[in-house]
Amino acid sequence: MKMRRKYAGWNQYCKDRARGITPSLARQKLATQIETAVITLVILLALVSVVGMWRSGIGSRVFSKNKVTMIKIDHERDVYMAWKSGGVKGRTVIHFGKHMPVKKISQGDLKMLLKEDGNLKNDNYLYAALRSNHIRRIFGVVPDSEWPKVKKLLSARRRFTVDEKGASTWMDGLPLHSGSLAKLPQVNEPVVLNFSADYFVEKDTSARAVVEQLKKSGIEFDLVTITAPSTKKPGYRRASAEIKKLRSLLAKDK
Repeated sequence: MKMRRKYAGWNQYCKDRARGITPSLARQKLATQIETAVITLVILLALVSVVGMWRSGIGSRVFSKNKVTMIKIDHERDVYMAWKSGGVKGRTVIHFGKHMPVKKISQGDLKMLLKEDGNLKNDNYLYAALRSNHIRRIFGVVPDSEWPKVKKLLSARRRFTVDEKGASTWMDGLPLHSGSLAKLPQVNEPVVLNFSADYFVEKDTSARAVVEQLKKSGIEFDLVTITAPSTKKPGYRRASAEIKKLRSLLAKDK
């Protein structure tokens, strides 16, 4: 057996020499082949990753079958369940509120919360929706009177990029933007509108201004979730009146 291997190697050596391939050239050729194989593998892995991201994000979007659906929510945290039961998937959300409910949840707690369906809180339900791929992008709209304070706060945080358009960052690889009503973004797809009751507590906000700015920005939407204001909080009467106007204006608009 050893002799056969020896002669087989000698025969290959003679063939290589006849074709002008020296041992050093053979090694160089082998190295080139290995390098090509590695590059090909990297490209294939990159393509698989891109396809996976597409399928879990833009490629998995689910839009409302009806023209426009409006849902009134009693407790803000229940917005998550409304989206889940409605089949919302991979969507862009424009959230109107004084605060952005994206408080992080650990992986273990997230699994437990989502399994129990009901233990989410008013400060983390949007984060849960992001991690569950119900939504893939958030644009937060802050009342004009609150924006200077929010802008100053976010400017002090390194992970935020703040300019005249607003403040932007990435959360677990997904985009998050915050700004005033006048800086609504250009979005090339129907969005989900989510209204927190505390947005209309501020006196410089109005349902009419929101609807007019949506039209001006050319924003299309097919789902609206609106949280009813708590009777125990200041500004309840004003917020209730504006939400009633908002529902009427949005219904007329569509």
